[in-house]
Amino acid sequence: MAFRTSANIDKNHNKGLIASNASGNGVLVLTGAALTNSQPMHVAVVDSTGAHITALSNVQYTEADTDTTITGTAIMWEDAADTLRAVSATKPLPVDIVDATGVTITVDSEFPAAAAITDNFANPTTTSIMSMGMLYDGSTWDRALGNSTDGALVNLGTNNDVTVTSGAITETNSAAIKTAVEILDNAISGNEMQVDVLTMPAVTVDSEFPAAAALTDDFANPTTTNVAGMNMLWDGATWDRALGNSTDGALVNLGTNNDVTVTGSVTANAGTNLNTSALLTSSDFAAAFGTAGVADAQVMSVQGIASMTPILATVTATDLDIRNLVAATDIVTAELSAVDNAVLDAIAASVAAIDTDTSTIGTNTGGTATSLAIMDDWDNAASDGASVSGDVAHDAADAGEPVKIGAKVITSPKGLTLPVNADRTDLFADSDGMMMVKLNTSGADLISERVSNTDGASTAFTNFSAVASTYNYVTAIHAFRTDAGTTPIYIDFRTGTAGAILYSMVLPPNGGATLPASGTPYFKTAANNALAFDVSAATTTVYISATGFQSKV
Repeated sequence: MAFRTSANIDKNHNKGLIASNASGNGVLVLTGAALTNSQPMHVAVVDSTGAHITALSNVQYTEADTDTTITGTAIMWEDAADTLRAVSATKPLPVDIVDATGVTITVDSEFPAAAAITDNFANPTTTSIMSMGMLYDGSTWDRALGNSTDGALVNLGTNNDVTVTSGAITETNSAAIKTAVEILDNAISGNEMQVDVLTMPAVTVDSEFPAAAALTDDFANPTTTNVAGMNMLWDGATWDRALGNSTDGALVNLGTNNDVTVTGSVTANAGTNLNTSALLTSSDFAAAFGTAGVADAQVMSVQGIASMTPILATVTATDLDIRNLVAATDIVTAELSAVDNAVLDAIAASVAAIDTDTSTIGTNTGGTATSLAIMDDWDNAASDGASVSGDVAHDAADAGEPVKIGAKVITSPKGLTLPVNADRTDLFADSDGMMMVKLNTSGADLISERVSNTDGASTAFTNFSAVASTYNYVTAIHAFRTDAGTTPIYIDFRTGTAGAILYSMVLPPNGGATLPASGTPYFKTAANNALAFDVSAATTTVYISATGFQSKV
């Protein structure tokens, strides 16, 4: 039979639970105990079979049992992060030990097992520990002094003496030490050690000097070392350094006017074939050679000698005029050498040639005047040769035959042998006479570079680098993008990575742009500035190819 329940409160406020069957024709009123603060209902406890449990056991476990299910209440504890855990061997209950009585704690101290200390103790395997040495001074402990160089500091007294206060010191080497000290003492004289050389070995000293030899006149040039002699001169009381230099030699004092005073006679030797005689006085000289300006049979004649300095004569123009020297009918006879005659013959031949040339000029004065007028118009200021120019001025009516410049025909320039830099070269034309010309620069100075960019940062080209007093010229550019973007981007070309924008190029989605090669460059950088590209936005990937050249102008 099924029942339903409902709460019931009577007029006396007595509470109870009313149960009835499903049809409502059976009513059962459940009442509870009237307590001070509540009125609990009387309930019978049954087991899983519905049997009434009349008594409850307070035993929750059996000692030493291992149960798959816990009977009773399990202890729980709160772990990290608010996790509730049951106490187990793997998750024990955290405990603060406040009293170690009866509790054995094993500590891994890294020390070996205890052993009695003996002499010749074996080297142990143990951990390392640093000991701060302390010494007892009779009342307190002080730190033991020392350092890593000298070790521990030990005080041996004022003079580092060791005093034996008890016992005896046995010393067995004092006699030998005494003997050795006496030997050393006998060998010392003052501060020097006296040494007896019993056997002197042969010692050869290479002094670089030649063997000793007696000095003689006309002594042969020796092979020897160099020794600088510092010459000293005795002044009567002390030695002074001898003065002089490498230009004038030794300084010799000949008196105030460098005079040499002779107190006796001087004998002069004029040579091996002449007699030695006393110097002639003025009167003796006049008697021997005559008096200047006075006719004398003793006066010597003087003639020029080729190996000697010519005699200086002072003459005037009148003196040199031959008309003043001889009359028209006089004949001057001179003795000339063969060399003099050859010189005069050459002069005569040159005069004859000049006479012939002047005669020709005299008969052609008109042509000579015209030639001289043309030569007078030559401008030789710029070079050693005459300049050449046409005879018709610029923008005047054409007349005459203009000066033309020729070129050398070359059908294949690649077969030319290249001259070296700064050499002179021919001009070249093709077979129909058209001059061969390269635009802007030679092939050696052409520059090209391909770069890629993804970050959109301003970046300098490598080949179009910054060079002092040099500009970067751009003659062609091709750029494209490979991303899936749907909006256009652009590239700014700059003079240097942070310099002014020189040119901008738009790149549409899924496409690119081209500046085709041109005879005239599109733009150039400032001098000493690298060419740089600056993509407007980070794009994966933008490719740029550039062609151009570098030039000083």
